[in-house]
Amino acid sequence: RVTSQRKSRVNSQCKSTVTVTVARDGAIVGQIPGLEDHGRWTVKDGELCIVLPNFTRGKVECSAVVSASGWYRGRNVAFRRL
Repeated sequence: RVTSQRKSRVNSQCKSTVTVTVARDGAIVGQIPGLEDHGRWTVKDGELCIVLPNFTRGKVECSAVVSASGWYRGRNVAFRRL
């Protein structure tokens, strides 16, 4: 549950590290050095869904997320609260 704006580091399958900031209203900003992308996040059928027009090529990416050792892990992504 997102209760306020949060920053997290996300490691994607392509080995890029993306810093994301999520807001309670569903806004998400992804940043890597030299690039920034603005999109949306939602929870649908118990899965976290993220769409960033450039980083996900406009495709909605959804997966179940589990907590393990201070990290939250889903398909092709791992993140933690900073």
